[in-house]
Amino acid sequence: MTLDDEGRLYIAGGFTGKVFIYDTFSGELVRTFSTQGAGSLLNDVTIDPRSGDAYVTDSLRPFIWRVPAEEVTDDSPEGQLDPWLGLTGTAIKYMDDGDPDTFSTQDVNLNGIVATSNGRYLVTVQTNTGNLYRIDTQTKQVSLVKDLGDAELTNGDGLVLRGHTVYVVRNENDLITEILLNGQFTSGRVKDTASAQSFDFPTTAAIARGRMLVVNSQFDKGFLSPGVPEIPFTVSSIRVP
Repeated sequence: MTLDDEGRLYIAGGFTGKVFIYDTFSGELVRTFSTQGAGSLLNDVTIDPRSGDAYVTDSLRPFIWRVPAEEVTDDSPEGQLDPWLGLTGTAIKYMDDGDPDTFSTQDVNLNGIVATSNGRYLVTVQTNTGNLYRIDTQTKQVSLVKDLGDAELTNGDGLVLRGHTVYVVRNENDLITEILLNGQFTSGRVKDTASAQSFDFPTTAAIARGRMLVVNSQFDKGFLSPGVPEIPFTVSSIRVP
């Protein structure tokens, strides 16, 4: 989920193949956007702070989808997501599409996505390979982020970007890896890792009032493997690494 400057909440709808946009003041559904065809897993969404366009990762289909800002307030109830960038033939190689009935983290390709403050680049992580990529929003060029040394980013899920520092939430590892990227977001180095006893298959995070708030999904209990999640679900609050 993410918020735009108008107080609208964008939700990537997972296996529904839809993006839902809500007015956070009234609670009303503003509009829904859907993919063309079946088999999508819309996983994360970010908003270009300059254009207002929203970009969405699909973990099963090799596309970056887009919600153009000018279409959000269209009068029709549902719009079609723009297949903004097809990833076949780019540096991002998708693994097997997977079967929802036997779904595992190995079936998850692109996951977390964030936009830089000037809207020029998108940074995204591929869960099953651990690769980090930069996408140029003007040229649509896709580049592997290099020089990360022996950094392990497998099971990378949600991303938090602050300046040139990106935090990668790694779900099955119960870790957050902090990476300092260069000026063009094409290479980086690992600065630190963080964990907490309260982490329980963390999937994403946000920074608020100097703390990092980390969502504990418990996906390993009843979704990706047998078990029953513990109620209530929790959010961990840790010092920003």
